[in-house]
Amino acid sequence: MVTNGSSYAFLKLVQQPTPQYSISDIMLLLPGHPCLHQVLAIMKQIGQELRSVNR
Repeated sequence: MVTNGSSYAFLKLVQQPTPQYSISDIMLLLPGHPCLHQVLAIMKQIGQELRSVNR
């Protein structure tokens, strides 16, 4: 996750023979545009995936 406090983006690295990067859309925290729930849902999903990998 990359953030400046009011904007969020997620980066993904796929390590294949040649590393490939991908970036999500930028999500802005603006009055009247509730994207914080999307950011938190993505972070929750990442946390669940990390817990399943560490088992």
